[in-house]
Amino acid sequence: MKFADCVRLLLSKGADVNLADDTGFTPLLLSASHGCFKVMKVLIDNGAIVNYCGAEGKDVPKSIRDMGYLTYDPLNMAIENNHEQCVKLLLENGAHANKHYYMGYEINLMPLHHLTCLELLLEHGANPNSLSRYGTTPLMKACKENNPNAVSLLIKFGANVNLGSGTSFNTKTPINIAVEYSEFNIVKQLLENCAKVSMQTGCTYSPLHTAVLAGRTDVCGLLLAHGASIDGVSEDGFSPLMLAVKSPRLFNRLEITKLLLNFGANPNFHQNNPTYSKESSSVIGEYFKNNSHNLNKHILCLLLRYGGKINIRTCLPCGKKDPVGVLPYMTDSCSKEILRLLTATAKSIDREAIKKSANLTKDQRDYLMSLTKSPQPLISVVRNSIIEICGRKFTNNKFTDDFEIPAILTKYLIRVDHEC
Repeated sequence: MKFADCVRLLLSKGADVNLADDTGFTPLLLSASHGCFKVMKVLIDNGAIVNYCGAEGKDVPKSIRDMGYLTYDPLNMAIENNHEQCVKLLLENGAHANKHYYMGYEINLMPLHHLTCLELLLEHGANPNSLSRYGTTPLMKACKENNPNAVSLLIKFGANVNLGSGTSFNTKTPINIAVEYSEFNIVKQLLENCAKVSMQTGCTYSPLHTAVLAGRTDVCGLLLAHGASIDGVSEDGFSPLMLAVKSPRLFNRLEITKLLLNFGANPNFHQNNPTYSKESSSVIGEYFKNNSHNLNKHILCLLLRYGGKINIRTCLPCGKKDPVGVLPYMTDSCSKEILRLLTATAKSIDREAIKKSANLTKDQRDYLMSLTKSPQPLISVVRNSIIEICGRKFTNNKFTDDFEIPAILTKYLIRVDHEC
């Protein structure tokens, strides 16, 4: 005799179809958990209760209250164990696709790699934009789990690609999560479905900031191609280029720095009005401040080559901190090669401040003083003047035609390759 026949016989002899054991399992819940489709059909045909409570977790029927507390519905157990036929049977017999549990809705709790179950749930009205107790949507979960099939399915059924997490959490959108955790094609799919690349209210970082921190050169390029702000400021005041150069252990740092500069990132970006109470925050300043013991000559040369300004001093004449002043961050680990590069490209050098610097060794101070006792070479003066006159135009690599001198000579004057 088959299990379904046994159940049918017991029910014909008066067995209670909704009787729960001491752990809270009813026959239907147990059958759903183990995928016993035929048994479930017999139970439902004989009055088994499919929904232990309403879709919003309210209005528990007296018949269920008498059974005691039950945590999950049969639908949840069938989905959890990927019993597709059982899921379909329950939904066709009135199971709530939008059932709300303590930790979220049915669609928030389910394993998203159970794609057929996910599709069945969506086809029966599950809301793809439901927020879990943690403030995340199914689309965010799919992005974090790097599940392209679930992403496609959720978008097909109307998932909002720009819906942010709840206000009680650090707000993130699916694109913020995807650029950190998902494969390239998921990010591309979100962008093709109008995901916003701009900084969203409540977010700490824009998608581009996040991609930079994740060391994803390809994703950075994709975001920039879709209009991401190259100099957009994060909640804590950093541009993407600042984040790239300030992070010594950043994966693909040199490649990302070069990419951002090629897209026109401002190598002289800094927060306005630096003061003694607020440390200088500029691209050059952040680079020296966070890499003083491990300066990468190639990154420094890149910043200078694209028009980065640098001063060997601490303060502006007015007394405020110099946003491009690197003297406070120069340490005894600075090699003579780096010191020579700095003195050759600096716009302003404060010899008195160098003498008083406690961060440098006596040999370094003496070396700097010897390098700066004579006027700067003409090439350095011309280069700094061109940067001052051209401003941001300097960084686009297309302005040599503006000068009535041979292009090769212009490039020699404005580039620092010969110093690097």
